[in-house]
Amino acid sequence: MAGIDFIGSSSGLPLNDLLKNLKQAEMQRLTPYTNDKAKNQAKISSWGKIASGLNALSGSAKKLGEEAFNALTISATKAFTATTATGALAGSHTITVNQLAGNHAIATEGQPDADEKLGEQQGGERTVTIKQANGKEIKVALKDDETSLTSIAKQINKQGGDVTASVVKSDEGYQLIVTSKTSGSDGKMSITVEGDDALAGVIGTDKGNTTEIAEARDAKLEVNGIEYTRSSNTVNDIITGVTLSLNQVSEEGEDKSGPKKAEILTLSPDNSAVKKSLQEFVKNYNALLKEAASASKYVKPEKGSAADGEVTQQNKGNGALVGDSTLRGLVTGLRNGVNDTYGDGEIAALADLGIKIDIATGQMTLDEKKLDGAIEKNGDDLKQLFVGSEDKPGLAEAIGKVISPLVDGEDKDAKGQLADIKKDLEARNKTLDDAIEKMQRQIDTRMDGQRKQFVELDKMISQLNNTSNSLVSLLK
Repeated sequence: MAGIDFIGSSSGLPLNDLLKNLKQAEMQRLTPYTNDKAKNQAKISSWGKIASGLNALSGSAKKLGEEAFNALTISATKAFTATTATGALAGSHTITVNQLAGNHAIATEGQPDADEKLGEQQGGERTVTIKQANGKEIKVALKDDETSLTSIAKQINKQGGDVTASVVKSDEGYQLIVTSKTSGSDGKMSITVEGDDALAGVIGTDKGNTTEIAEARDAKLEVNGIEYTRSSNTVNDIITGVTLSLNQVSEEGEDKSGPKKAEILTLSPDNSAVKKSLQEFVKNYNALLKEAASASKYVKPEKGSAADGEVTQQNKGNGALVGDSTLRGLVTGLRNGVNDTYGDGEIAALADLGIKIDIATGQMTLDEKKLDGAIEKNGDDLKQLFVGSEDKPGLAEAIGKVISPLVDGEDKDAKGQLADIKKDLEARNKTLDDAIEKMQRQIDTRMDGQRKQFVELDKMISQLNNTSNSLVSLLK
């Protein structure tokens, strides 16, 4: 609407101000749409924060229902390192590492030039086959100009197989080194060449001109008096839930000709994991309820003046989700869950652990001293409270059942009720955007028409003024 500031300059009338006032009045037609969109966006934001809080609380509850009571401390050892997973049990194990697994490696005889072509130059191709004891193999087709040690290594690596190749310069000259990625006897390699006897004489293991520089060696260890052989230095199938990473051969015993010195792997219950998980649960629960309280906050509206015909409006201090039944049901479910009892032992409720719950806000306060005593003396009751049993689920599962419908779907592609709510709100905003765009076009069209009328009015009044001035001049 270029030139709008000049309307009325000819007639001297405030047409420009009038046009601006008319536009402001027209723009008020957009207010209901923009207000609804802002409310929907505030709801999307609030649900997003609550969803994050639910995921955090769900993670804390799962730890209390699964990991925390199964956590173990692991004794320090030299010959091996142990890690635990679900299923590991407290106990002690005597372990001796007698031999580490090794990767098979083969080297060719030294050559004076790494880039010299070592194959027959007859314009054909030859095939290099590297086969391992586990049945894996790679085949590499080489042209005449690809038979140098450098080119052979490049072509082997290009296959992305279970072996690697490199060229090194040693005292004997340039050597091709082929190493198996698979450790142990399963990775033992053989190299053959078809279609080129000259090259076979250089890199073929069946020709006797290569050297085994690293043996395909299996790991050997003894656990609780039983001997085991494994192809890898990572062993996870001997002690349930425990992975052993073999670092070195065990130290020699007092009699160097006798058995090596065994180490004791001790797995003990980690009570600190329970305390840490419970602290995290309380923190995330309080944060979620605080966010829910903010989102559902209600502030009494200010009454409009009946004399002025004003309508009572909702207070702007209200939370975005005030009166929302889904949020109300969530908070009720969570508060019922944490106030319930689980089991029939001395520790059957959160209050027995030293956790106080504010009646008004639902916020938890943790007495760590009382908690430490309960963990030490009533571990089984504590586990019953959170983990539960087949007959009576624990608190962790109860909280999970409240949260799951909101954040988890029935299948891997679904995201729960909150995702559906967000999708619905976004769809509403899309409809509002379309309505706002349509209304804006109508306003622009109307204002263009008004502007043209005002321009014509300005011209007409200007002409009348000029005519009046002319007549006055003639009469003088």
